[in-house]
Amino acid sequence: MRARTLISTRTRRLSPPALLRAAVAAAALLAVAACSESSVTDPYQDAAGVFLLQSIAGQQLPAVITSSSTEGVVRVTTGSLFLSADRRFQETLTVTLEPPGGAAPQNGAAVATGTYTVVGDSVEFSIDARGSTEADTMQATLRGDTLSYNVLGRVVLYLKL
Repeated sequence: MRARTLISTRTRRLSPPALLRAAVAAAALLAVAACSESSVTDPYQDAAGVFLLQSIAGQQLPAVITSSSTEGVVRVTTGSLFLSADRRFQETLTVTLEPPGGAAPQNGAAVATGTYTVVGDSVEFSIDARGSTEADTMQATLRGDTLSYNVLGRVVLYLKL
């Protein structure tokens, strides 16, 4: 009997508008708690993954990136881009230099590393300085599984695995 009296006394102290406000506040807290983990996506988790180079300026690989009678021909034969969830990236391009005059081709790799930020479908790469190459930034677009950027007037297109 004593317990019943305590419950009814506490209930009587809250007016109907106060009970309504308390119920609305509790419902709002439950809704926020339920949505906080499942409905908010991390753009870095969504962007993270391995991308393979598909084309440069619409040309499938291997793609010629420079060609001159004095310098020879430079082709990109493969390319990959790794974006980590902790905002780091590494882009590796395998290139072949075909010197003029029929000399033997030379193979090499060009590697860029650094960090990236994502805002909507825009990606900004902050490229680390490496050797004689200074630090730089570059803008890209990430739409679904396609990442593209423009360099020297050429669109570079990657597809996510």
